[in-house]
Amino acid sequence: MKFAFATTAALLVSSVHAIPLVRRQAAVATPEQISQLAPDLGAFPNTNPNQFGDCDGPRQANGEIPRVPCPCPPLRDEYIRQLTANIQAGHAVNNPTVRMSFPVGNSLQDKHDRITAAIITLQNLNGPGKGCPGVSTTLGIQSKNLDTCGDFQCNGNTSPASSSAAPPATSTTSAAAPPPAQTNNPNAGGLSREEVDRLAPQLGGVQNNNPTGTGDCDGPRQPDGSIKKVPCACPPDRTTFINQLVANIQAGHAVNNPTVKLTFPTGNTPQDKRGRLTAATITLQNLNGPGKGCPNVSTTIAQQALNVDKCGDFECGGVSSASIASTDSRSQSQSSSAQQGTSEAPNSNTPTRTTNGGASSTVTVTFTTVVTSVITVTRGQEQKTNTATNPPAATSAPAPILQNASTTSVASVAAAGGAGGLSRDEIDRLAPQLGGVQNNNPTGTGDCDGPRQPDGTIKKVPCACPPDRTTFINQLVANIQAGHAVNNPTVKLTFPTGNTPQDKKGRLTAATITLQNLNGPGKGCPNVSTTIAQQSLNIDACGEFECGSSPAPAPAPAPAPAPSPVPAPAQAPVQNGNPNILSRDVVDQLAPQLGSEPNRNPTGTGDCDGPAQPDGSIKKVPCACPPTRAAFIDALMANLAVGHAVNNPSVSLSFPTGNSREDKLARITASTVTLQNLNGPGKGCPNVSTTFAQQALAA
Repeated sequence: MKFAFATTAALLVSSVHAIPLVRRQAAVATPEQISQLAPDLGAFPNTNPNQFGDCDGPRQANGEIPRVPCPCPPLRDEYIRQLTANIQAGHAVNNPTVRMSFPVGNSLQDKHDRITAAIITLQNLNGPGKGCPGVSTTLGIQSKNLDTCGDFQCNGNTSPASSSAAPPATSTTSAAAPPPAQTNNPNAGGLSREEVDRLAPQLGGVQNNNPTGTGDCDGPRQPDGSIKKVPCACPPDRTTFINQLVANIQAGHAVNNPTVKLTFPTGNTPQDKRGRLTAATITLQNLNGPGKGCPNVSTTIAQQALNVDKCGDFECGGVSSASIASTDSRSQSQSSSAQQGTSEAPNSNTPTRTTNGGASSTVTVTFTTVVTSVITVTRGQEQKTNTATNPPAATSAPAPILQNASTTSVASVAAAGGAGGLSRDEIDRLAPQLGGVQNNNPTGTGDCDGPRQPDGTIKKVPCACPPDRTTFINQLVANIQAGHAVNNPTVKLTFPTGNTPQDKKGRLTAATITLQNLNGPGKGCPNVSTTIAQQSLNIDACGEFECGSSPAPAPAPAPAPAPSPVPAPAQAPVQNGNPNILSRDVVDQLAPQLGSEPNRNPTGTGDCDGPAQPDGSIKKVPCACPPTRAAFIDALMANLAVGHAVNNPSVSLSFPTGNSREDKLARITASTVTLQNLNGPGKGCPNVSTTFAQQALAA
């Protein structure tokens, strides 16, 4: 019974943590045995899709009905095909490190093991940790039933009918399909691209909005008022979105996920509009492969769905359902005020978008005020060009001050040559000071303190942020010469040289764009690693970067270094100062355990559960995190050999060998630096994919 409990526990958290226990059977089951003995999944894909593109999973043991990806679970034939391949290989074909077996006996353990094999198959259906979550099935209930009565079903507590049976009619229809009677053209195969573009909803989000420097950005505000983190590349530009939507409509399903059917109603009823929202969601969520694309929260589709319920249209009076997201949407302003931790209500202005069909429709564009975005300023000139092409309708509210100011200043500078003739020294003199220092008050987890923000808070930032003055100016010069962020060409950039408040705000914007795209699109240093927000407020107050006793720091191209990320005594443990003296065995023995393993409880989207943190929370982490012990030690050895992170040379590292608390904390820090820079500067595994925080508290 102890073994059964362990298997059940593993199932209930959808984890393959206990899988290595399952290796009792020498003979491999035949395909016929697998098909006969494999547990039913107990559910069908595309059940009761909602406006968010999610579907209902089956009722779980606790009575809840979870939301799951609409393609989950797979149909019986696909499930058996993949299960058979895995069993014959002895491991998950798409995740070879996960072993599995399929006992054919009738004991309690045999049945538990078959459920485990089914879960492994589902969770790795499309790649390592990418597939369907356990809660998209009734396997959890079946596992509980085994503990209760020794069988998959106990009297009245049964799982749903076998998934090999024909699914209900409502289940075979895609998440996108409203009742056929309510569509003018169910397949929409005869629609032109222009007609699809005219009827398709606006996405309402913009790429690269308030990047954190880790590849995540802010999505648009959702109906509950929250702002979710989304990939910086989401949502796609209008052209990419419409091209994929047209391909899906013509095929009658998601081209990149053929099991998900799709229709595109052309009528004007609420049901038709909901159907088009669903088609858009399916297209986004499968943009790059099955379940691989952009999440719904990177758009305003959820708000538009609520609007359809409320007033029968994508927009209801003053409710802004979408920022413009057509092919010229990149010209609309993005707000980065979330970087300053603000949550002010948006103001709005209302440009007119002319559709391909020639009709005009008013779309409310939201902007966030306060140290409103530096990126708001950058896009000013482009927006001016757009409104000249499509004359604006009467606005319901004045345009944001920052946007208007920057439009004038940036336009004048662009006309004068975009500051391309400036020398490096002139740019260095005109560019704002960043006001922060690297490695300030490190926590031992790779995070450090940024400078105090206007609201009095101190935000956690990557310890490598902000960059040194030389690196910053070099990148800024390159961006100015190119007229855009070199590492993110869609983001335009100018550098006003005048002395007006607008010119100074324009230079703050150029600095922010440079920082936020330092290492790639949306990958760099967050604004809160600097005092740019305070300097922007100072310009509003007194016209200068600093106002009297303003807290904005004085220029600090070579600030006194803050404490190193490695706690003292950092140098004492390495004999003769040469880390190469330590053997791999010694490093392996002294390095902290990672405390977790990859592919724990995958959601089917590439995210998995990390281990419980000191506060009891479980964070979502990349399914590949943490790395294997061997890969971790290899990377740690390489870093120790050079005294810094090989993939991020500005971050120093040492490895004490003593037994003091300081020595242990330093080794944890070295391990953290190694993990967080495993694949490049700041690119690796987050600390919450390990138990390092818990070990640091216990040191």
